[in-house]
Amino acid sequence: MRLRYVLAVLLTAAVGTMSGCASLPDLEGMQSHREFAQEDSRFAVIDGIEIHYKEYGGGEEALVMLHGFLSNLHTWDYVGEELQDSYKVYVYDRLAFGITERPVTDRDGKSFTRDTNPYASDRVLQRLVQLLDYWDVESAVLVGNSAGANLAVQAALAYPERVSALVLTAPAVYRSGPPGIARLLIRTGLFNRFALRYIRSFQDQDDSIFESSWHYPELMPDELKAWYRQPLGVENWDRALWEYTRMNRDPGIVKRLGELELPILIIHGSEDQVVSVDQSRRLVQDIPHARLIIFEETGHAPQEERPAETAKLMREFLQELRSAE
Repeated sequence: MRLRYVLAVLLTAAVGTMSGCASLPDLEGMQSHREFAQEDSRFAVIDGIEIHYKEYGGGEEALVMLHGFLSNLHTWDYVGEELQDSYKVYVYDRLAFGITERPVTDRDGKSFTRDTNPYASDRVLQRLVQLLDYWDVESAVLVGNSAGANLAVQAALAYPERVSALVLTAPAVYRSGPPGIARLLIRTGLFNRFALRYIRSFQDQDDSIFESSWHYPELMPDELKAWYRQPLGVENWDRALWEYTRMNRDPGIVKRLGELELPILIIHGSEDQVVSVDQSRRLVQDIPHARLIIFEETGHAPQEERPAETAKLMREFLQELRSAE
């Protein structure tokens, strides 16, 4: 998935250049996350951090949608619009993405420790459950794309009483966290500085970094590209993205997939260049009752590239569950 690609590039840069490098100053011209809020934006304060979210729709059943790495809540705009007539939809920018606040020190202004770092994988999972509590959602259908699908599976295993069903698009389940040698280099300040330099280069790249999720990138709407680029202007976006990347750990869910007993719908594009569709074929073998639908001529983000069909499948899947109750 894209996280591992980024880590591979960072590893190459760090190993290839072992000369000293001064600490990098903060980027200039960055703005507070609040400056990018839309009219329907809301902020939930979780552990002192302002989490950007939106909620819409009037149904009783809650759908909580989780975006992937380098993405944000707007990846669900089109699907959410299709489903809001029947469901209560919640979307949020996970920490280090979108226009959620990006803390880079603890409340006392000190560097994060392992116990205080909000970007740690266990904190990411806890934050999802804290948001369910904040929204007064007792149980929800979790809808996740890529790394967001990984988080949805983690939640279903750790808090089965809070998750009624899963809808996973292009799920990145079998690989998570940096490879072994990268974990060693991450501990060095040298690697961190080169990593930050590379991450900052995203600002100068063209839209191909975002279009890579689409099989037909020329069809990606300009509005969606703008939503992907917007977070690159948020204060501390670069440091937060690196903090999230270096703190990412394998959650150990692969060996537990057989424990999943809830209804699961998996949607994957046949031309996904980020997470191979073969991973979803493997997933339905490891979770025998999961259902897999493959969209032909579709990339890594079916919810963006094929929103109407994705929403239709979701609606039919959820209606079937209701009928079975």
